[in-house]
Amino acid sequence: MGSVKSLNDGHYLPYRQADRVPEVANRNLDTHLMTEIEIMYRNVSRFELFIGSHSTKNFHIYYQLGYVEFRRDLLGSKLKLIYLERL
Repeated sequence: MGSVKSLNDGHYLPYRQADRVPEVANRNLDTHLMTEIEIMYRNVSRFELFIGSHSTKNFHIYYQLGYVEFRRDLLGSKLKLIYLERL
C-alpha cells in the first residue's frame, strides 16, 4: 500500500510526499503510484518532485519515468535535495 500527496493548480503538480508500507517496498510501488497520479492529472503540463541525494534508487526510478534534474539545494553539510521535473 502507498499514497502520494500533491497539489494541483491545473498547470503544475508538485508531489509533496510519497509514503509506502515497508512490507511492500521494492515491488515497483513507486512506479505504479507515479503512473496513476500522472493518469489522474493528465491535464497538468508539469510534474515536480524532490529527493535526497542519497536516494540513488529513487533517482533511477524517476529517471526511468522521464523525470530530469533541474535544481539542487544543499541541506546540511552532506545532503542535497535534488529537484526533478517532467514536462
